[in-house]
Amino acid sequence: MLGIEASPDGTRLLVLLNAPAGPTAYVAGIVRNAAGAPIGLTPVDARYEVDLGSTASANVADATWVDDADVAFLTSGTDSDQVGTQQLGGISGTLGQFANITSIVGTTSSADLRILVASGAVYVWNDTNWQQQSAPASEISVLAVQR
Repeated sequence: MLGIEASPDGTRLLVLLNAPAGPTAYVAGIVRNAAGAPIGLTPVDARYEVDLGSTASANVADATWVDDADVAFLTSGTDSDQVGTQQLGGISGTLGQFANITSIVGTTSSADLRILVASGAVYVWNDTNWQQQSAPASEISVLAVQR
């Protein structure tokens, strides 16, 4: 497994797997009991396979929720890395290329999307490009979301 993350509203789970045919992503509903505690996932036939488009044959290294309807994928390449987006059941897009991305995390909108690069710097997406939010060598080694 390459990544797993609950949706911003806590109703679905995004799972990124390294399958024999290449990276595969699924979204499954989270089944809860009467008290609201998670007790399982929706059956296999009710799960949604996310279209990774042209990234399917590439090295998809991480995935995150952008908002309730969109996910973002980090694709590692030999010269640069790329952040791609996929609307569930809709269109795909790209948020450009960047070098040495180690992880990506989102919360509830594209304005909250952040990447961590190998130097330790964090960048945030501002709807047109990536802007540096922390200095390199900032000792940040993990990006996380608290829900």
